Amino acid sequence: MSRLSKSLLIVIVILLAVVVVYGSQPQGDRIVRLTEQGGDCGSAVQLNQGNILELFVNRDPSSSYAWEASIRGPDQILDMGNAKYGPLSSIGASGLYLLQYRATIKAQSVLKLAYLPLSGKNRQPLKTCEVTVHVK
Repeated sequence: MSRLSKSLLIVIVILLAVVVVYGSQPQGDRIVRLTEQGGDCGSAVQLNQGNILELFVNRDPSSSYAWEASIRGPDQILDMGNAKYGPLSSIGASGLYLLQYRATIKAQSVLKLAYLPLSGKNRQPLKTCEVTVHVK
């Protein structure tokens, strides 16, 4: 399978996952969706209080790595909601990990995700994803 075909398949799977998983989301909340695959890491987003930020990142649960989140700035700015995992295919363990956050107070912070080894003394991230969040 060519690299372009694989990328297109990943984008289609992400869109289908969003439609299937979130078709029953309450209608009153504005949801902002960002993806690691779509190049949203390093971006900034503006939310109103009560809005929901969803961030999709790639994850392989069979590996010895997992995503860990931290917030630089007022940590009360975002209240973590559900985290969900969905495989990209029935073959292999690679899939998408969805992290949800609700904007709670007016402030600005940086949400940093790090894909870290599950154990070890000097754990260095395999990859990171940062999003600047401004809640107005």
